[in-house]
Amino acid sequence: MKPTITTPRPRSTHQRRGRTGRLRLASAVGLAALLLTTACGAAPEPGADTRSGATAVEAVTIEVHRSVYCGCCEVYEDYLAEQGFEVESRVREDVDRFKDSVGVPMDLASCHTAMVDGYFVEGHVPAEVIHMLLDERPDIDGITLPGMPAGSPGMPGQKDGAWVVYAVSDGEVTEFTVL
Repeated sequence: MKPTITTPRPRSTHQRRGRTGRLRLASAVGLAALLLTTACGAAPEPGADTRSGATAVEAVTIEVHRSVYCGCCEVYEDYLAEQGFEVESRVREDVDRFKDSVGVPMDLASCHTAMVDGYFVEGHVPAEVIHMLLDERPDIDGITLPGMPAGSPGMPGQKDGAWVVYAVSDGEVTEFTVL
């Protein structure tokens, strides 16, 4: 049986600008907070994220779309929560349909798809890579760590080689980072 090749729908310019607008707003709020604390002679509180002006209390929300039948997805959600994300679990009957709707290439798919600030995060991607994505804010649809590599967050076993995390943009796949 020949695999079905799907072409992801390109995101609209409006969606891309929305992410940039949120970045500008977060940067402006962060700068204002920094100026106020500097003017008042106060230092940032412990746990403050000086990259965006957010504190550890202001967690980034990440939605994890998963099947009810997958146990590693719940372990991955717990891992994300431990890493400071606000996790919203979305149990779906047809996870593959959701993956297709956000542009995940099926040959790079895993068991769950997360959405964070307009990007998809496919599979067992480590939190450090998600933070890299949010810090750099590249003009892409999302990132994927294909399969279910041993030792990756949410998966048992030991890491047995390099993990390549790919960036996906309008169906084009490039290397995002290697761990």
